[in-house]
Amino acid sequence: SAYLAQLCGVHLEEMLARIANRDAPLMMTQFEWLCYILDDILRARQPAASRYFRWRKSWVSNEDGAVLYNYSVQKQFDHRGRVYQIRHFWRVVSEEEFDKARLENPANFRPFAAECGDDRDAKTLLSDYAGDYEESIASMRETEAGRTKLSKLAAALQR
Repeated sequence: SAYLAQLCGVHLEEMLARIANRDAPLMMTQFEWLCYILDDILRARQPAASRYFRWRKSWVSNEDGAVLYNYSVQKQFDHRGRVYQIRHFWRVVSEEEFDKARLENPANFRPFAAECGDDRDAKTLLSDYAGDYEESIASMRETEAGRTKLSKLAAALQR
């Protein structure tokens, strides 16, 4: 959609071309992306979900920082329980709304963040973005803190 392209900081045509060429950058850290995908898999049968994330402001430059947003999904199932329609909604949110969601319902806030020991507020997440984005799953395996975070994610998945 044009709105999603605007959120990514590119023209719609560029966004579509990058997606078609499998050249679209991750809009969140590798670890946040992994947690998002795992959360989505675990909730595949839920007809609706709403999550709050931190997202990279631009596909063009990592220096533009991050934005906070709410991502909602609605699924329609046929009489056999198969998905026949999925609708995605993105909405930029304020730091206040983000923090309120974090406190009121941690399950809707950055999947697995709390379980992995990451309970940062909106302001801290925005200021830490550049450093967080540089961290990869591979680099996490090389540090004690990274291995601990990955182990906590594995333990949360086993529950």
